[in-house]
Amino acid sequence: MGSEAQESPRAQRAFLAHLRHELRTPLNAILGYSEMLIEDAPERGHTALLTDLRRIHAAGGELLALVNEILAPEQIDAGALDGDLESVGVRLRHDLLTPLNAILGYSEMLLEDAAAQGAADALADLHKVRAAAQRFLALINDVVALSRLRGGTPSPDLLTDAAAAEMIQGVVTTIRPLSAAERQATEHGTILLVD
Repeated sequence: MGSEAQESPRAQRAFLAHLRHELRTPLNAILGYSEMLIEDAPERGHTALLTDLRRIHAAGGELLALVNEILAPEQIDAGALDGDLESVGVRLRHDLLTPLNAILGYSEMLLEDAAAQGAADALADLHKVRAAAQRFLALINDVVALSRLRGGTPSPDLLTDAAAAEMIQGVVTTIRPLSAAERQATEHGTILLVD
C-alpha cells in the first residue's frame, strides 16, 4: 500500500476525533448554562421558565449521548468508521436534528418569555444556549458537506477551525506508519516514571 492509502484512514480517524471534541463543546455549554438557569430560576422568581429549561437540558443530554454513541472513541480508534464518513454524516444529521431543533425552538421561546416577564438576568445565559445550539448546527452542516466529498476524505478547508485543520493535517502527514515489528514492540513497551 502506498502512503496515500495509509494516510487516508489516519486522516479520517484524526478528523473524527476532532469532530467529536468539537461537537461536545457546544453541547457542554448548552448543558452547563441550562443547568445554571434551572438552579437559579426559583431564587430569581423565574419558575415559569423551568419547564422549557428542563426540556432544553434533557435535549442537550440526549444530543451528548448520541454524539458519544455515534463517535465513540473505541470505534474511531479501531477504525470501525474508516471510509464511512458519508454514513457518519447521514446518521449525525438524522439522529441529532430533532433534539437540536427542540433546543433551538425552546431557547427562542424562552428568550421571548424572559423578555416579556422582565427576567433580564436570564437573557444573557439564554442567548449563550441559543448560540451554542447554532454552533452545533453549523458543525453538523459542515459534516454533511464533508460527507458529500468524493471518497469521503476530509478536506481541511471545510473544517470550521482552520488552526485545528492544519494541526490534524500536519500530524497525519508527518507521522509515518508503524511497521508490523514496531507495532508489536509498542504493545510490550516500557514506561519511564520520573519523580
